[in-house]
Amino acid sequence: MAPRSHPARPDDAGRRKEPAGGLSAAQGPWRQPVVWLGVGILLASLAGCALMIVLAMRHPDQSLPADGGYIMKMPVTRLPADPRP
Repeated sequence: MAPRSHPARPDDAGRRKEPAGGLSAAQGPWRQPVVWLGVGILLASLAGCALMIVLAMRHPDQSLPADGGYIMKMPVTRLPADPRP
């Protein structure tokens, strides 16, 4: 009988079992800093949008003078200059 060139395969008794998805608790996406960075940026963006809506509701734009003609809600003539010193 010829000698074997490969060693025998060790048994799998000492290996730990991986979850069905292939990611262990230490390798999950919640352990990646880029995921937390993305979540932080998303929450900051949503908070900024909510803040802009609140500020827009508290400070409405001043209405334009109603004299003269308008095309698509834009005045046809120039508005008079503001006489501030």
